[in-house]
Amino acid sequence: HSYASLQQNKWPLLTVDVINQNTSCNNYMRNEILDKLARYYNC
Repeated sequence: HSYASLQQNKWPLLTVDVINQNTSCNNYMRNEILDKLARYYNC
């Protein structure tokens, strides 16, 4: 996927929203997942 197509689909933002909802009491796991997402999208 190109960066442009990811921006079009907007699914990374939805993913972050889901992570926030599902791990609101588990900040460590949320940070781990967000860190992995950040590494993935920075490639």
